[in-house]
Amino acid sequence: LGELNGLAGLRAPCQKEGVKDGDALGMSALGSASWSGVALEGVAEPHEECEASTTASSVNSPVVVTSNQMGRTRRGGSAGQREPSSGARVSAAYEALMEQVRELAAGKPAGQQGTRASPALSRTSSTADSAPASLSPAELEPGCCSSSECGEVQHCCVEEIHRLQSQLASQAKTVRDLQSAITTIQADARHSKEEVSRFRHLYEEEARQRRELFNIVQELRGNIRVVCRVRPTREGDGDTCLSYPDDSRVCLRNPYLSQTREWTFDKVLQPSSSQQDVFAEVEPMLQSLFEGGHVCVFAYGQTGTGKTYSMEGSPADPGLYYRAADFIFAEAERRGNLSAEITVTVLEIYCEEIRDLLDTQPKKLQVRRGSRGNFVPNVEARQVTTKEEVLGLLRVGQQHRAVGCTNLNDHSSRSHFMLSLSIQFTDATGMSLPPSKLHLIDLAGSERLPKIASVEGSAARTKETVAINKSLSALGDVIHARAAEQSHVPFRNSVLTHMLQDSLSKDSKTIMLLQVTPAEAFADETTRSLMFGARARAVELRRL
Repeated sequence: LGELNGLAGLRAPCQKEGVKDGDALGMSALGSASWSGVALEGVAEPHEECEASTTASSVNSPVVVTSNQMGRTRRGGSAGQREPSSGARVSAAYEALMEQVRELAAGKPAGQQGTRASPALSRTSSTADSAPASLSPAELEPGCCSSSECGEVQHCCVEEIHRLQSQLASQAKTVRDLQSAITTIQADARHSKEEVSRFRHLYEEEARQRRELFNIVQELRGNIRVVCRVRPTREGDGDTCLSYPDDSRVCLRNPYLSQTREWTFDKVLQPSSSQQDVFAEVEPMLQSLFEGGHVCVFAYGQTGTGKTYSMEGSPADPGLYYRAADFIFAEAERRGNLSAEITVTVLEIYCEEIRDLLDTQPKKLQVRRGSRGNFVPNVEARQVTTKEEVLGLLRVGQQHRAVGCTNLNDHSSRSHFMLSLSIQFTDATGMSLPPSKLHLIDLAGSERLPKIASVEGSAARTKETVAINKSLSALGDVIHARAAEQSHVPFRNSVLTHMLQDSLSKDSKTIMLLQVTPAEAFADETTRSLMFGARARAVELRRL
């Protein structure tokens, strides 16, 4: 009786039937209960002892417990051992069941699951979640040990266990799938990195071979290409002294010497040629800028032969300055995988002095030698992103260029004008290509002193003519030395040749736009220009 009185949780079912404390003799202690996960023994009659006690006595009278009430069978045990009652077995089994549920759901409480618990289970879920390690029978809600509720609890707990096991298996499968996906992605990333490295190597090798093949083609055609352009006749020119057997030859008939000579150039553009025809001869050379090459285009000829017009053009028919800048930006955009960083400088050489036409505070400038070739330090270099910005800087420089009036030309250029673009291309992978340079030069006209008498300021015009002829003569000496493959090339004899040293050596691409006039009155000057162009065409540029 003392043991039974200590099981406070087993009193409630009997009290509901009027059984007093300490009189539930039919209930004995349950040592341990086993839970099979499917069924419980002795759950069918949870309150039969209470019913027998209620029948034997009234509510207020003492209860006499018979041997039948103590337990119907002694199962071979001693007289002092009694069979555990059904209520005690249910309580102990329920406690063991809740302990297993708590262990399974320790990682995630049942209240967080996606399914709804049964009423019986929901009544005890809050207690199970917050209870200590062992749930005492006294903490069970009164009346929970009825047969119907125990069966419902058992069924719901089995379902909850199965659901948790299924969810854990599903989550484990998801983790395995994610781990497999991560492994696959990492393998693909390593493979992609190797592919990028391989394609970059192939790209660099292909670019190198393309540069070599392009250089071979240009060398076969002549590193210094000479394009002869004949300006249209003007009123007062008189008879013409030139004829054109084909598009690469020009013949000159000298009326004073009564002889005819013929010259061959890379291209002869007759008076009817357009600005686009001129650019078509220059465009193939500009392709090498995208491979890290250097390109130089200079217009040579006597005063009044159209050098400045070929370089500048008109708003309706622009010249090489505009067309070259347009080509560079358009080609970079067309390729799609290149970004360009372009800086522009505008210089002139006037009487053997270098002037920065973009600098509002003129200073003395000199040519220096660096690791990448000759350059002029401390010049105003402007970064541009569009062709319009290039042309804007070009107009600023042209406004400051030295010009003068002579009998040969009312607006004669009295200096060598140079527009330079330094270009750094970067491909889509972030790799920087070798730096490129483009020089577009409008040389001052070659003249003879008896023919340069000006309307006013003849002393100044004479000084300018001497300086111009000296620099052009030095250019002729350099070209002659290069054509004769002499060991010494006098680049330093003039500021002009010193600046053009890189363009007249190594593997630079150089185009000479030879401008001549068809007027018979200037046959001598035209002859000298054609002879100069023929010497330039014989030069084979090689690395020094």
